[in-house]
Amino acid sequence: HAMGGREGLIDTAVKTAETGYIQRRLVKALEDIAVCYDGTVRNSLGDLVQFVYGEDGMDGAFIESQNIETFALNDREFTHNYRVDVTDPSGGFLPGVLQVGLDDSSLDLQAKLDEEYEQLCQDRQLLREFVFPSRDPSVPHHLPVNLQRVIQNAIQIFHIDRRKPSDLEPAYIIDSVRELTERLVVVRGGSRIALEAQHNATLLFRIHLRATFAARRVLERHHLNREAFEWVLGEIEAKFNQSVAHPGEMCGTLAAQSI
Repeated sequence: HAMGGREGLIDTAVKTAETGYIQRRLVKALEDIAVCYDGTVRNSLGDLVQFVYGEDGMDGAFIESQNIETFALNDREFTHNYRVDVTDPSGGFLPGVLQVGLDDSSLDLQAKLDEEYEQLCQDRQLLREFVFPSRDPSVPHHLPVNLQRVIQNAIQIFHIDRRKPSDLEPAYIIDSVRELTERLVVVRGGSRIALEAQHNATLLFRIHLRATFAARRVLERHHLNREAFEWVLGEIEAKFNQSVAHPGEMCGTLAAQSI
């Protein structure tokens, strides 16, 4: 027993010394890497390590597992959940969801709804063929701003009554969500590289946002009114900006300590 115990003690001491030195070398190699004011990740000499931290510019502390609603649906479920045809009595919004006068079957509104549906179809195709071609659709994705929690908070704060019709116009929902996606900026600047980096950094979150806040989902599933909807959009923008990795973040040391 004494012989075996001695070997165990020596083994433990050697392992501790070796892992401690490995840890120190990692930290010394990465300690000067930080997020800069232009959003890039550089070392003390100004050498470029990444164009955007983590390729999406998000601080890991604010990332949560979320499901993108359109990804796992089959074609029939997808059409049922997102397609709206106000010119067809059976294809419009459910009765009692909108206040009287808002569910006008105008061609302008239908054009907007068709545009939204086409965008959702493109998003789903992009997810399946380009972003996650070989991934199980039921596996959650890592994204900032837990949208479901924000919606639940809005329902509780504004005492949403699911039986009351909403005063939200479908066209207003579509326009507001589009404007919000344009305001979510990770990479600033108008150069071609900056615009492409911005597009790539926010691509997945914008798809998630459009899938969750499609006109039919907001009105029929969440029953949000105008006040609650505007609060939700403001909250998402604030939380998104909070989730961006701020300049000065010593991401090198963080990475070295996290291995």
